[in-house]
Amino acid sequence: MTETAPALACDLRDLSDEDRKAQLAASVDLLMRERSELVELDDRFELRFTAERGRLVDRARWVERESVCCPWIDFALQRSPDSVLCLRLRDSAWGGKAAIHAGLEAATAISRGAPVPPELGSPKRRLLTAPQTNRYSTAGV
Repeated sequence: MTETAPALACDLRDLSDEDRKAQLAASVDLLMRERSELVELDDRFELRFTAERGRLVDRARWVERESVCCPWIDFALQRSPDSVLCLRLRDSAWGGKAAIHAGLEAATAISRGAPVPPELGSPKRRLLTAPQTNRYSTAGV
């Protein structure tokens, strides 16, 4: 039995123009303006936020919307007893961080006034596309 990894692609085709623009704005705010810390670890990025009332639900909604266009990202959201929210982003399909890093760089540039890259403005395109591969194989087990 073989499990196929999801394609590494941000697929904007399932979002309306309005939803895509709103999600991009929310992403820039969340990733660049609202976070208190960004930590790069060996296998993932962690964004930390203060756990203000209602923020856990806001972050969960962002994760839900972001997973529509980026199903290959493994999202984990945790609230600690010391009132810190931690959002973990990991590339579940390939085990690397390059695509997530590219997204963070784009959000950084946009937050500093750079124009939105054309590929983010096209709802009919897939971004960061890589071929699907067989990630797991249980042959011979």
